[in-house]
Amino acid sequence: SGLCIRKLRCVGSKTGLGGRSLAKLARRTPDEPLPGHKFSAGDIVALLPSVKGAGGTHAGAKSTGVVSPFVQSSKALQGVVFRVSEFKLTVAFAELPDELSDTATGGSFTPPNLANDATYKRLTPALKALP
Repeated sequence: SGLCIRKLRCVGSKTGLGGRSLAKLARRTPDEPLPGHKFSAGDIVALLPSVKGAGGTHAGAKSTGVVSPFVQSSKALQGVVFRVSEFKLTVAFAELPDELSDTATGGSFTPPNLANDATYKRLTPALKALP
């Protein structure tokens, strides 16, 4: 649990350091804190539209926290968590996705936490070196 926060919306965006686009995601009510989660700065996330699938969860994220291969594909909007506060999650993108502007019509997003490929590449040789 804590690998995904459902029903976040874009409440603002700006250009950050290095020309990266920063999108601030928050709950629908501005004074509602984010639920318990495991997000921290540097985490890789996908940004998916919040839609109910079977069992009331997003079609790409199962209740076990396992993310489908489609979410990790290059077609998903991927960004890096820049800052986490009690009320907002700021995500950095190379370019601000057009899909975020659709949130003005009431759209919401679910950012599942993705596995970091760099961590896997460092961990694999270390585990093979163990006796």
